[in-house]
Amino acid sequence: MFTNAGMVQFKDVFLGSDQRPYTRATTSQRCVRAGGKHNDLDNVGYTARHHTFFEMLGNFSFGDYFKRDAINFAWTFLTEVLQLPKEKLWITVHISDDEAEKSGRKK
Repeated sequence: MFTNAGMVQFKDVFLGSDQRPYTRATTSQRCVRAGGKHNDLDNVGYTARHHTFFEMLGNFSFGDYFKRDAINFAWTFLTEVLQLPKEKLWITVHISDDEAEKSGRKK
């Protein structure tokens, strides 16, 4: 199935016009850098972070959990499953996201 990278396949669920038999979903979409709003095709092959193909990963909840749990799931995965050292991880949040900042400070 080909879709634009992101959550297009779940748009109707988030708008309330469709319902799924599950409350959580993850996606892994193969993407090709083809231009668009933030076109940086001229940088492909010249920098270590610009590639022609990349993978877009998504994690979605349809009313099952929200931000606080998503942050805890991610932290547990990184520090316990992948066993990345906590002292080498940097937590960043949007300047206006007080809820995420409070959740991140507990780590």
